[in-house]
Amino acid sequence: PVENKVYNMAEAVKISNKKEQFHTSSPDVHKKYVEEYTIESLPKVTKEEFRTSILNLEKAGKSLDKSHIRDFLSTVRPEPIIAKLFQVLGIIKGYKNPNWIKVRDMITNPTFRIELMSFKGHDYDAENVLKAYKIFESSAAAFVQKSPRRNDKEYYAKFYEILPKISEGSVHIFDWIISFFKAYSGYSKFGNPADNQIEMPEDPEEVTLRTKMKLRQEAIKNRTATVVKKPVNPIKVPIQ
Repeated sequence: PVENKVYNMAEAVKISNKKEQFHTSSPDVHKKYVEEYTIESLPKVTKEEFRTSILNLEKAGKSLDKSHIRDFLSTVRPEPIIAKLFQVLGIIKGYKNPNWIKVRDMITNPTFRIELMSFKGHDYDAENVLKAYKIFESSAAAFVQKSPRRNDKEYYAKFYEILPKISEGSVHIFDWIISFFKAYSGYSKFGNPADNQIEMPEDPEEVTLRTKMKLRQEAIKNRTATVVKKPVNPIKVPIQ
């Protein structure tokens, strides 16, 4: 029957799409990631790692420029890995079940890039963060075909191999997400840096820029503020 044929075609498409997904829903894969997450599930970080993660988060946000945004907006049907990254980002920022249409609205917001350049833990809802982390970690484990391991430097190597071939901007989004989860973990333990007077490491590029500006100002000052001293006439004492 025609109806039965349409049903079978729909099922075939559904199965095909399922194979292309960035994650797996198989019940016997990474069972512990199906359980409820808590703050303790986030990556464990020291105070130094907390500071570094915020610096890396800000760098990732600054590296995402307008050309990357235009590239994302020109994509009608993103690769599954890109769609998944933006789903995670959308959930972090409070979007419920963000599809690509909602993602496009999110990244066209004038404050989108600005918000990625700074971190204030109290701006994010813990429930959303944990939901996003659960999706990210289970999806990443399926993508790299390894058991979930946190703080493994080689764990995400496959992402850095694949993402640049798809989109340069997606690398910055990926960097931001990894740094965010570490930063939020640190925030849950240490609070916001400003609230607890946690000294943040300076960005070497900003330090270099300030140094150059200081040297330039000193050079200008030396050229324009040269003082010509007038000779002092000696006091003549009359001889008696």
